[in-house]
Amino acid sequence: LALTVEPNSRLVISQAAGFPSILGRLDETIALREYELSVDPLRPIIHGNLAWHYLAAGQPDEAIAMVYTLQALSPDYGGVNSALCWALLFKGDYNGALQAIQKESNEAFRLYGLVTVHHAMGQAAEADSALNEYVEKYGQETPYSVASLFAYRVKIDRSFAWLNKASSLTSPPSWIVQEMWFSNLYDDPRWFPFLESIGRSPEQLGAIDFKVTLPSRIAR
Repeated sequence: LALTVEPNSRLVISQAAGFPSILGRLDETIALREYELSVDPLRPIIHGNLAWHYLAAGQPDEAIAMVYTLQALSPDYGGVNSALCWALLFKGDYNGALQAIQKESNEAFRLYGLVTVHHAMGQAAEADSALNEYVEKYGQETPYSVASLFAYRVKIDRSFAWLNKASSLTSPPSWIVQEMWFSNLYDDPRWFPFLESIGRSPEQLGAIDFKVTLPSRIAR
């Protein structure tokens, strides 16, 4: 209703776009973010959000295009090179991904990205080094991210240990149900019970009644 009444309100659009992301409804999230971009095309954070959503939806080419626009708008935007890194990584361009992540100005993003790229390149020692540094510097504040790195590296038991630690320390991040790095846990019998324990199982999220209708046109 609020989006219909105030179709150009940045706050209303942003809040409307954020909620289906929490529910893991990527198609709705992307549609709303694209609408948000049409209303406010020069705001860097919208391009950044869309890049991440495209990645989660398995659309690396769209993510790359969004990152290039973001770089033109805000070259120092934190995480922009990480998004480019992972889009290139998913396309199999490991050298390009490594070059991108080495340019990342945010240290946490850079270390996280180095873990994923070195792992993909089969460089276990380098991946271990970056992961150990990430855990030492950021593990206490981002335990879910540590869990996702262990999941990506197929260290399943260690990933669940960090997930259990994280759930006892902090609220689950809104993106956990669409986080691509956890895909190696999907077939493990502990995954769905864990999601249920934090209120993020498919059944729990599917029971939430949330519908939004995009305005047919942008009011000027």
